[in-house]
Amino acid sequence: MRKRDGSLAIFLYNLYMVIFIPSVIFLWCFWYLETNGLESFTGHRGRGIPTTALLILFPEILLGLEWDKNSTSGERIFTILCSLITGFAINRSFHWKFMVKTYAPITYRAGNILLILGIIWTIVIEFNQTLRDHILSFPQKQWVIPNSDDTTHNVYWHILWHLFLWSSVAFWLLIDFNIIP
Repeated sequence: MRKRDGSLAIFLYNLYMVIFIPSVIFLWCFWYLETNGLESFTGHRGRGIPTTALLILFPEILLGLEWDKNSTSGERIFTILCSLITGFAINRSFHWKFMVKTYAPITYRAGNILLILGIIWTIVIEFNQTLRDHILSFPQKQWVIPNSDDTTHNVYWHILWHLFLWSSVAFWLLIDFNIIP
C-alpha cells in the first residue's frame, strides 16, 4: 500500500511539471496581452520578470536535492524557509512589475499561484521520501520535467510536456511577431 501512496505523489508531481514551465511562458504572453504591449516591452526590457517564477524551485533543487539537505528536520525546515523567502522576494518583484508599474492583476494572481504551488511542492518533496527518491533516480537536468520509471509512461509524459511547451512557445512567437496584437 505504501508504494501506491508514493505513486500518487509521483503522478501529481509529473502533472505539475507538465504545466510548470509552459505556464511561465504563458504568463509572459498574458502579461503582454493584458497590458496591450506597453512601452516596457519595447527593447525587450522587462520580459524576464515572469520567468523569475522558475526560481521558486531553486532552493529545493539546490539545497534539498543537489546538496541532500534533508536528513534532519532542521535541514528540511531550512530548505522550506529558503523557498518561502525566495517566494516572498519574487512576489514583491511581481507586485512591483505587475501591479504598480504595468497594472496586470490577472498576471499577478497567476504568478502568485505558480509561487504557492512551487512552495507546496517544496514541502511535499521534503517530506515524501518516495517522491524524492524518484526525482533523484533521474539525471539532474531532468528534475524539472516529468519522468516515469515505466518507459511507456515516460514517453507519454514527455509528449504531453512537449505539447504544452511548444504550444506556449508558438503563442509567444505569435505575440512577439505581432500576429496577435
